[in-house]
Amino acid sequence: MVRKIYENELKDLLELYLHLHESTISEMSEYLSKTWNCVFSTAGHAIDSEQRGQGLEIALPITVGDNVWIGTNVFVLPGVTIGNNTIIGAGSVVNKNIPDGVIAAGNPCKIIRKITDSDKKKYPIFEENHEHFNHRR
Repeated sequence: MVRKIYENELKDLLELYLHLHESTISEMSEYLSKTWNCVFSTAGHAIDSEQRGQGLEIALPITVGDNVWIGTNVFVLPGVTIGNNTIIGAGSVVNKNIPDGVIAAGNPCKIIRKITDSDKKKYPIFEENHEHFNHRR
């Protein structure tokens, strides 16, 4: 279930380096897995130097779906939505929406492939010890 939370809740809940505008609401999943040094930046600045010099700034929400895994050193930029059951590879810069059920990585972040049922068989030990890995539900 995706839920809406405010800036101060995000900082406490995710323990990430966040650059969020005070009025921005972002949506994050309860089962978001992330690693070190992830940045969710909702702040955007004017392209025009005069407007930028006057401090023109916008804030666009970031939405992260259920069961998302975000690797180390990922930057998620303003206005981006990351779909359910998706993996974002380490070092990615997510500047566009990423759909449900894919592995995406790179700078800029691009879809590498869909996650399929065959991925469930990639780690056979998980099948044997499934009850030991079911700690979040």
